[in-house]
Amino acid sequence: MAGGADSGDEDIISGINITPLVDVVLVLLIILMVTAKQLVQQDAIAMDLPQAPTGESQETVPTELRISLEANGELHLNITQNGEQTLAQTVVTQAQLLERARAAHAADPEARAILSADSAASHGSVIAVIDILRQGEVNRFAFSTRQPSELPSHQGSQAPAPAGE
Repeated sequence: MAGGADSGDEDIISGINITPLVDVVLVLLIILMVTAKQLVQQDAIAMDLPQAPTGESQETVPTELRISLEANGELHLNITQNGEQTLAQTVVTQAQLLERARAAHAADPEARAILSADSAASHGSVIAVIDILRQGEVNRFAFSTRQPSELPSHQGSQAPAPAGE
C-alpha cells in the first residue's frame, strides 16, 4: 500500500460525449430562427389587397419602387436598391412620386414598380399612379395581390340570380 494501490483511476478518456454539444447547438439554432424572422419583418400598411388565384411571384430587380395606394388615395413609397431599403414607407404626394420615379429610372433604367392598391381604392386613383410612373419613365410595373383564402362555407356568398329568372 505504500506505493499506492491501483484502483482504476487511470482510465483514459477515449472520446468526448457530443450529445450535450448537439443539444446546445440545436437550441441556439432554434433561437436564431425565431429571432431572425422578427429582425427582417418590415412595417406594413394594413391593406385589403385584391385576390388573384393566378398571381405569381416576380424575380427581384436591382431597383424596386413599392407603392401602396390606400382607399382614401394616400400614397406610401418604399424604395429598395440592390436588396437594401433606401426609403421606407414614406407618405408621398403625386409630385414627389413622379420625382422619385424619375430618379429611380436615372439610377437604373430597368427599375420596376410594384403597386399595392387597396381593393376599395378607386380605379381612377390606380390609373393616376400608373400614369405618374410612366411619366417618370418607369414602364415596368406589377400589381401586388394575395392568394384567395378558403372559400366560405356559408351559402350567402353566392352571386344573386339574374332578374329575368
